[in-house]
Amino acid sequence: MRLCTGRWDLFGKIPGVGFLALAALLFLFVATRELDAAPAIDWDEGWTFTVAQNWVEHHFYGRLLNGQFAPPGLEASFPVVSTVALAMQLFGVGIWQGRLAAVLPMLVALVLLWLLTRQFFDTSVAFAALAILICLIPHPRTNAFWMARAMFAEPLQCVTILVGFEVLLLARRGTRLLILAAIVFWALAFTSKAQVLPFLMVSALSAIGMNLVNHRPREAFWLGVSLGGAFIGWRLLLILFERILAGWTLPPNVNAEIFTVAGFVPSPSIRLTAVIVTVLIGTPIVLGLGYFCVQRFARRDYLQLLDRDDDLRVALWVLAVTWLLWYVLLSQAGIVRYLFSPLFFGAPFAAVMFRDFTGGFNLKISLERMTLPLRQHAFTRTSFGAWLAFLLILFYFPLTLYLSYLTMSAAEGHDVTATADYLNHKTPANARIETYESPLFIILNRSYHYPPDALHLELNKRAAQLPAKVDYDPLVSNPDYFVIGPVAHIWRLYDPLVERGDLVLLKSFGQYEIYQRTR
Repeated sequence: MRLCTGRWDLFGKIPGVGFLALAALLFLFVATRELDAAPAIDWDEGWTFTVAQNWVEHHFYGRLLNGQFAPPGLEASFPVVSTVALAMQLFGVGIWQGRLAAVLPMLVALVLLWLLTRQFFDTSVAFAALAILICLIPHPRTNAFWMARAMFAEPLQCVTILVGFEVLLLARRGTRLLILAAIVFWALAFTSKAQVLPFLMVSALSAIGMNLVNHRPREAFWLGVSLGGAFIGWRLLLILFERILAGWTLPPNVNAEIFTVAGFVPSPSIRLTAVIVTVLIGTPIVLGLGYFCVQRFARRDYLQLLDRDDDLRVALWVLAVTWLLWYVLLSQAGIVRYLFSPLFFGAPFAAVMFRDFTGGFNLKISLERMTLPLRQHAFTRTSFGAWLAFLLILFYFPLTLYLSYLTMSAAEGHDVTATADYLNHKTPANARIETYESPLFIILNRSYHYPPDALHLELNKRAAQLPAKVDYDPLVSNPDYFVIGPVAHIWRLYDPLVERGDLVLLKSFGQYEIYQRTR
C-alpha cells in the first residue's frame, strides 16, 4: 500500500499550504452567507442557543419556562455552550453570532484534518479528503460545510480530537512535554460529546497495542500516559465546570437513560434503517475504510508498523470504524447527525482509495484504465477501481449539490422568524404559548411553556420501539396559544387537541401552525 507520494503543487505553481489558505478563506466566506436562515435552526440548536443567550443576558446558565428561570437539560455540553456564549458576548446576541461558534471550529478542524492526512499520506490525499467531506457527502447533517453552520458539538469535538493526534506527532519530533497538551485536548474532547469517550479510548488502546506488538514500549507508555491523563482530566474538568456554574444555575434535568435509548437500540427495523442511511450517505468513505483494511491484511505482517507514525494512522482508522459500527449496529439511526463523526475521520482513507483508483488523481491514467476493457477485452482490477471512482463521483457530487441547493433555498429558516414575529405583534403581551419548537425561543418575546424533559425520553423510547409511557397534558400550564411545528408534527404531540376541536388555527407559516385555544 503506497502511503506517500511526495509534495504536490496545484498546477505546479501554488504550494499546498498556500492553496489551503485560499480554500480556507473561501470556505469562511461562503459558510457565513445567510448563516441565520440556512439551514433552519435545529431543535437541538434551539436549546443550546437559549442557554447561551440566558448566560450572556441574565448571567444564568439554564432555560426559561413561563418566564421564570428553569434548569438546563437538553442543550449541548458546557464547552459547546461556552463557545456559543463567547461568540454572543463578542459580536452580540443573534443566530448568526451563535453559529459563528461552529463555523470557526469546523474550519480549524478541516485544516487539522488536512495537516494530519498530509503527514499520514501526502498532500494530494489531504486535499482529496476535504473535497470528499464537502462535495461527496450529500446529507446536510453529515456534510462538513453544513455542519459548520449549526450549533452542534461536532465541530468542537473534531478540533479537540485532532489536536490531540497532532500534538502526539509533534511530541515524537520534539519534547515529550507536549503530551500535556494532548491530555488537555483529549480531556476536552471527552467533555464535548458523550460518544467521544468509548471510541477515542478504543482508538488509543489500538495504538498502544500496535506499539507493544512492535516492541516499542516507550511509545506505548507515552500513549498510555496520554489516555490515562485525559481520562483523569475529563473527570477533573467536569468538577471544574460544576464549580464555575455554582450559584449561576439550577440542578440540571439529567436522565442517564437517554444515552441508552439513543445509543443502544437493537430494533431490527431501526438497524435496517441505519444500514440504508449509511449506504445512501457514506458509501465512498465506507469503501475507503474497507480498502485500507483489505490493503493492510493483504500483507502477512499486517501488524508490523510501516513507519514511525503508523500506529496513529491505524488509531485514526479504528476511531472511524468503531464509530461507524456503533451507528450501524446500535445507535438511534433516525439521528443522522450521529453518522457525521465516523465519516469525518474516515475521509482520509476514502481519499487514499480514490488516489489509488485514479492513478494519483491523474485524468489520463483514469481514462486509460476505464477504456482498457474496450481496447484489450480484459476487465482488470485497475479498470474496476477507475470505474468505481468515476461512478461514485458521478452519483454523489450532483446529489450533494442538489441537496445543498435545497437546504440553502428552503424557507423554513424564515418561517421560524415569521412565526415569532406574528406572536410578538399579534398576541397580548401577557399571552402564554405552549410549544415544543425550541428555535422559537430565540426570538419569542412572550412567556412560553414546553413539555418536561422526561417526555423527551419517553418519546425517544417510543421511536426506538421500546416500552414507553407518553403521558402529557398540554393544558397543564393553561396556555392561550399553541405553535405546532416540525418537531410536534413528528411526535404528534398536540394532535388530540386539534382533533377534539380545542384549538383553532389562526395562521400558518410553512410547517409552523399557530393555534388559539378555545375556552
